[in-house]
Amino acid sequence: MLIVEKVYEPDNFHFVTWYPHNRYIEKTVSYITVVDAKSLKVMKMGRILVYMRDGNQYSFDCWVNGSGSQYGINVSDDGQYVYVISSQKGLWCYTCKGELVWKTRYTSVSYVFPHPNHNLTCALNTKLVILDSFGKIIQQTPLWKEGAPYKASDAVIAANTSETVVALFDSQTLEVLHRISLKKLELWKFYELELNGDLLTVYGLSAYKRSEKVTLQIDLKNHPAVIK
Repeated sequence: MLIVEKVYEPDNFHFVTWYPHNRYIEKTVSYITVVDAKSLKVMKMGRILVYMRDGNQYSFDCWVNGSGSQYGINVSDDGQYVYVISSQKGLWCYTCKGELVWKTRYTSVSYVFPHPNHNLTCALNTKLVILDSFGKIIQQTPLWKEGAPYKASDAVIAANTSETVVALFDSQTLEVLHRISLKKLELWKFYELELNGDLLTVYGLSAYKRSEKVTLQIDLKNHPAVIK
């Protein structure tokens, strides 16, 4: 579970990610890389600060932006690794002290889900992939071309597998746990989901009036929109 806080300060915009269930890391602070819009010159490199529960603190420079930090900076369960997403540079894995372990060029990564064995699931625009501890793809599954994934919980990813079907995937195995018909919910599409146990809250847009926002709650064990 991550808790993300946006901090607005003059010339010092940053995000704070808290880890209430991590035994080793208390929080990270990510300062955004500042780039000149015209020349694309880096005016100020981004920085990650890591606050350990034992009182140690580490900091390191890296390329980090708001598109990645808004979801929170993910860390491994054992506190060894920090995963940084950048829409310009891709996905980078660092030790908590700032040593680069590996990097990819997946610039469309929106969420990452760390595994206990240091594998990592990445949610991309058109597919879900599992990377090993060296950053290499060991498993993947395609999504619908407009099926941008969403983090429904710490263990579940939601994404369209067709225009009218949303699947809930186990974040560590990519197994499909449930399929939900947007058509039966009378929704055009969803833009956010929250999963608590078997109760799924869907925030979507009406199939009949596409600008109309609709909030629905679904019991995954007993709802006609759940495809068996």
